[in-house]
Amino acid sequence: SILFKPIIWFLTASTNGVIRLLGINPHEKEESVSEEDIVIMLDAGADEGTLKQDDIEYIKNVFKLERLNAADIMTPRSSLVAVPKDISEEMLVEIIAREGYSRIPVYEDNLDKIVGILHVREYLLRRSMPDFKIDDVLLPPEFVPETVHLDALFKDMQNEHIHMVIVLNEYGLTLGVVTMEDIIEEIVGEIWDEQDEAVAPIVEA
Repeated sequence: SILFKPIIWFLTASTNGVIRLLGINPHEKEESVSEEDIVIMLDAGADEGTLKQDDIEYIKNVFKLERLNAADIMTPRSSLVAVPKDISEEMLVEIIAREGYSRIPVYEDNLDKIVGILHVREYLLRRSMPDFKIDDVLLPPEFVPETVHLDALFKDMQNEHIHMVIVLNEYGLTLGVVTMEDIIEEIVGEIWDEQDEAVAPIVEA
């Protein structure tokens, strides 16, 4: 999403910049440097004052993504805000206003049958148009296994411009969701906004 483009650019630029300071070419495929090597060099750079502490922490946190999977950071099913496809307009607008999310999973029958991701802004702009249907503003859902590593997931979501994925267990049942914001917060820390002050109520199938 547009909101996260500056953050993603900053992470890429600072990561590459720090690695260059360590004498490593970030675009050289033949470079063979272990995580441990880079961490040692980062700490040395901090001691010498040539690297900013924030940049060092970001780089170290990027390595954490290799050790975490989707299940580790997802919003679990029990806390998931989702809506049935046949929800009334009045109820949907009320949920949108209360929750403040930009995207909301939409399901048929139950949470194990998620059929799309509601693009809230498009919905609000187009809902009064003649012959409007909720399908007109549903993004196709993207499903990932709970075991997918965050580094791979982050790259896929960035490359495919995906904001939210649905996390499934080995039986294809919905466990929760992961957003781009969730992954970025693992690197830079919590991204606060005014909606964080409210506790989101549970919406279950």
